[in-house]
Amino acid sequence: MVAAMVNPTSHYSPWADEPNSSDEEALVEEPEARASSLGTRIPGSSLRVQFTLDETVELAALNEVVAAASGRMSKPVFLEMRHVAGLSCGTVLKLPEGHFEFLDRDDKTLFSLAIEDAIATVSGGAGELWCDETPVKRPTSLSRSVLNTGWARFIIRPPRSGYGEYSQPLEAKPKEAIEVPSFKRTSKALWQYGQANMGPTINLDTTSWEFIEAVRAARDEDARVQRQLHPDPEELSYRAYNDGFGLLQRDPDHPFFGRFSIAHGAIPWRPKFNKPDAIPKKLHANIDQLCSLASVPITGNLKKGPVAIVGSRHARLAAARHAIVSLTALSKPGSAEIKVITTDKNQNENWMWLSALPGWASASGNDERILVADGMRSFDLAGLEHAHAENGDMNLIILEESVKEVPAYCSVILQINDEGLCKATNRSGESINGTALGISEGFAAALATKLGQLHT
Repeated sequence: MVAAMVNPTSHYSPWADEPNSSDEEALVEEPEARASSLGTRIPGSSLRVQFTLDETVELAALNEVVAAASGRMSKPVFLEMRHVAGLSCGTVLKLPEGHFEFLDRDDKTLFSLAIEDAIATVSGGAGELWCDETPVKRPTSLSRSVLNTGWARFIIRPPRSGYGEYSQPLEAKPKEAIEVPSFKRTSKALWQYGQANMGPTINLDTTSWEFIEAVRAARDEDARVQRQLHPDPEELSYRAYNDGFGLLQRDPDHPFFGRFSIAHGAIPWRPKFNKPDAIPKKLHANIDQLCSLASVPITGNLKKGPVAIVGSRHARLAAARHAIVSLTALSKPGSAEIKVITTDKNQNENWMWLSALPGWASASGNDERILVADGMRSFDLAGLEHAHAENGDMNLIILEESVKEVPAYCSVILQINDEGLCKATNRSGESINGTALGISEGFAAALATKLGQLHT
């Protein structure tokens, strides 16, 4: 086995809440065969590095490769490649200027990144690739987009400077209505999603262009708020290592208590207008194109009923680790006791990392209890009653291998394949596809330890 040091300090609806809702290092071991192919320096006048990347690789394990390759560069300027979704997400790869090629297990190019003047340009390879939800067909500047391989999602940005956007508390507030300007000499009608009777208008006048940009800005702000309210593992880690902004705050009376991110995907979004009946018909389709939030959290809400995580043991354990760490990080100390129920002693080693959680996360005197049932058999043998779970009298997360074993009263069922692709289905049968959020044992233990240091 080859050890790689991972330091989180080096990085930074049924499905969503509208803003107006009342609403030190960890030692991670990589298989020797994988570690030996993590990256190489390619001779040339500029920095060129290759990596092997799959759903098991944590980005932080690749930093040594980049550091060795860029060692002779004077004062390199880095961008951060933040792994925000996938079964081994949460860590960050620092990329200086250069060309970086990411390969699959068969040494085929998944995608490549060119970093120049602090701008990242992505080019596709053998597999499918998206910027947010738009397929990458040619070299594309990432700008504010999320790079999406399906089984993993990445944000590539300059390093965050201190608190930055966290300098003010994030509070849920009413969604502000977008002002509709006075359009002249054009046919107007009430805008309703999906009711446009013509295609998008391409050549927009100044007033129309500014209006559509205002809609786009409102959508992007709502996406930002969603990511802040329901942070992914990388965001949780960044906050924990930077004074804990927004962590350890939610008690049972908080509107988001028991709510946590389970995946990233595209969810519906509807703008709010002050005069929806004064919008020109020719702009209806332009607005329709913006009615989706790309790569935002898909959430589970334990106050709405049990959340089931279904998949192979590797996949469901990775997702469960994130769920437990997320609920611990967001809940106020003393508000929630987290307890894992397992009746198979052969599975106990999967939960050894729980000893790193702060003591108050397992205190029996806490206000509420969150149960994680490692299989419905464990639930039944523990003598727990289905009626209590069905009536919402317990906060329950269920881990199972098959949907057939999951009770119908679950509020959300998250089905994950071995790579991390997932489908979240709510009680009404509505489904959204996305990328699951999962973390390794080493990452979970390191973050749990840091959370304990935030509150002593």
